[in-house]
Order: sequence, then structure tokens, then C-alpha cells
Amino acid sequence: MASRVSAPRVLAASPPAASRRARRVPSAHRPWVSRRGSSRRLWNSDARDALGSSPSRAGYRRVSSSSASASAEPPGRPPPPALVLIGGRGCGKSALCRSIAAADPRFTLHSLDDMIVRDAGAAIPAIVDERGWHHFRDLEFEACETAARLAADATHHEDWTLIDAGGGVIVDLDAAGNEIFSKRKIDALRGGRAREADAARRRRRNVIVYIKRDVSYLLNRTSGDANRPSLSETHSFATVMRRREPWYFDAADYVVDATGGAVESAVKKKREIKEEVLEYFYAETGEEAWNDES
Repeated sequence: MASRVSAPRVLAASPPAASRRARRVPSAHRPWVSRRGSSRRLWNSDARDALGSSPSRAGYRRVSSSSASASAEPPGRPPPPALVLIGGRGCGKSALCRSIAAADPRFTLHSLDDMIVRDAGAAIPAIVDERGWHHFRDLEFEACETAARLAADATHHEDWTLIDAGGGVIVDLDAAGNEIFSKRKIDALRGGRAREADAARRRRRNVIVYIKRDVSYLLNRTSGDANRPSLSETHSFATVMRRREPWYFDAADYVVDATGGAVESAVKKKREIKEEVLEYFYAETGEEAWNDES
């Protein structure tokens, strides 16, 4: 297998238009696997069994992607699919999204939680206290549809969309109040309805990346946070997160394995996570990495 090259150089601010350039990640150095397009699952059942539901890069198989190596499209082509980040509460999605948006100014960031708070006119704990989790999950579904529509409505090639999805975006509640996998929200995030309404342009489905963390890490990051309402009155945080884990895998096109400990110093660096997500997105969509040469 070819060795992995350094991630594309990125900047924290948008450079002058005259100095903007982009470069393509060489197709020979893309050691991941996607289950989108002509590719297959990024991890298979054998790999998951061997790794105890914690797939690492050892569980990936390299598969060529025709979309990544395709020749440049003519001017006027639409922007690439949206990039959606999912992961457990406290995994660092929001900070990672801000870092990605700063690194590549083509991205416009949409936070589902911020959209819900703005539209409801209330903080998330207040929404849950007054109306319950059922109502909140309905609001979350509406936010998923809105964010996907914003991505689908973009027409300029450099108008990209980045979606910061809440930790519970992969769940809904059944009639008894038990969490179940939320097919409606994941379908919405993939842009299903937007693609149906825009079939003439044949937009590809959006890219979903799962930031996988140890439950102990998530617990350390969220304990005592008054802005995060309790997920369950009957089950511990650890129990809830372990039940949700296979649903994150079901929803994801790619998994970033950021496990390895409960504290920041023991796990993959945030910069490395950002570079891995961007490198995957560029190769998966066939887009060029952002680069500034003044």
C-alpha cells in the first residue's frame, strides 16, 4: 500500500482573491475507503468484529474512486456535496467544524443546534424541559431538512456547505420514549429530498463523517455542563452512548478513529483530525485542497 502523504496545507483565514490557488490531492495517496459511489464500505463486519466495534485504519481497504480521478469538469459546475460531521456529545464536532471552515474558506458552516435555538427562540435545555425530547427531535429533523436545502440551493462552485450535527442527530424516540435509529434525519442530512426536488442536476448525496471517541472522553468533556440536558432519566450517559454507537457507524460514510483515552493528551490531535477529514473530503468529491501561494 502506498504511504500516506502529508495533509494539504491550509490557512486560518481567507487570502486575497488574486492569491487563491487550490491543488489536487494525488490519487495514489488516498489510503481510505468510502462506501459512496463506486467504492465500498470503509469497514466491513470482519474488521468490526476483530476490532471490537472500534475500527481503526487497519480495518480499511483501499478502493479506487472514479470520481476522485475524473478530469476537471467545465466551468459552472455545482458545488460538491455538503460535509456533515456527527459524533457523541462532547466529541469536539463544533470546534472541529470551526477549524475546518477557517482552513478552507469555501465552506459555510451551519450548526443544527444554533438553528434550533434561533427558530425556537429558546435554549436547548429550556426546549427539552418545557416540551420534552420528542419535540426537540422533531425540531432537529426540521433543522436537518433546512441545512440540506441550503446546501442544495447553492449554485456557485465555491459555495460549499459544512454541517455541525448535534450528538443525538442519529436518534428518534419510539412511542414508549426509547431511542431508535433516526432514518428520517440521516436521510435528510444526506440531502434525499433536496436531490429528489433537484433531479435534473443529479446532485450527489452529502458526505457524513463520524468522529469516534471513547465514552470516558465524552463523559469528561460534558460532566456538569448545564447547557446539555440529561439524555435519560433511567439510563446512565455511558449506557446511552454505547447504545448509540452502532447507529453512528450506520450513518457514516467515513469514521475518524479518535479513541485512545479519556484525556486530550492521550488521543489524536485536533489538527490531525481536521486534516484527515479534509483530505478524505477532497478525495471523495474529487475537489482540490485549498492552498494559498502569495
